[in-house]
This record gives sequence, structure tokens and C-alpha cells, in this order.
Amino acid sequence: MLTLGCAGGLGPRDESEARKIADLSSRLSWDSIRYDEGAHIELSSRVEGDVARELLKIGRPATQDLLRALEDPIRGTAAHIVLCDIWEPGVRGGSSEEAIREGDKVVGFWLSYRGLRWTWKLGEGYSADPGELSENLRRWKKRLGVK
Repeated sequence: MLTLGCAGGLGPRDESEARKIADLSSRLSWDSIRYDEGAHIELSSRVEGDVARELLKIGRPATQDLLRALEDPIRGTAAHIVLCDIWEPGVRGGSSEEAIREGDKVVGFWLSYRGLRWTWKLGEGYSADPGELSENLRRWKKRLGVK
């Protein structure tokens, strides 16, 4: 179990909230990230849908479950963006986008947001490298003093 050190063991207030957080965290996905029809991430809006918005409302008590989701290839990127919004509310920037080309044709994008990088490729959709996800978890643990 992850324990938050510097955050004073911050977690759910009660068992009911713990169950709600676990359920919401389990439902995060690539669909929790807002993107436009051109498949570009709208990083100013960052998250999409009721699941992500509810986790943002809960705030820091959702941290432990979000940390557990960081290495998941489906949930990890959305969990990272939600954690950024919880722990750094109102901070903008730290994002980039770079086209992936095959000859003259754009076939995808390298996307990054505050230290995490992932891809979107035509015909494949989104993916995040497992090594990137593990490194991102390490950075979050260090930042929050997690043991």
C-alpha cells in the first residue's frame, strides 16, 4: 500500500469515500482526456468526463488511488493529468506536441504534459511507454514523499 509521507497520510475521509475513489480511479481511461477532432490534446482543458471531474472535486484524498493508476497503460496518463490538476491547480504550461511523420505525411503526435510523454498514432490511438509510466510514478512518489 502506498503511504503519503509529507502529505500526512492524506487519504479518503471514510470507507464510503474510499470505495467511491477506487471506483472512479478504476474507470479512468484515454477517454478521460479531452481532445479535438484532429486528435490534438487540448491541454488547457486537460480532462474530460464525469469520472475525471469527480476525482478533481474529491481532490487530494484521491491521491493514493491515482498514484496506483500511474503505471496502468490505459489509466496512467489520465491519472497523471488529474494529479497535476489536484496538486498544482491553476498552473498552465508544461505541455508540448510534436508530429510523427512518415515522409511528408503526419501519422501521429508525440504529446507531453508536465513530464509525461505519450503518443497518438493514426489507426492505433493513444499509447504510453511502460518505462515512461514507471518513471512518472517515481517522480510523483519523490515529489509527494511517498514510501
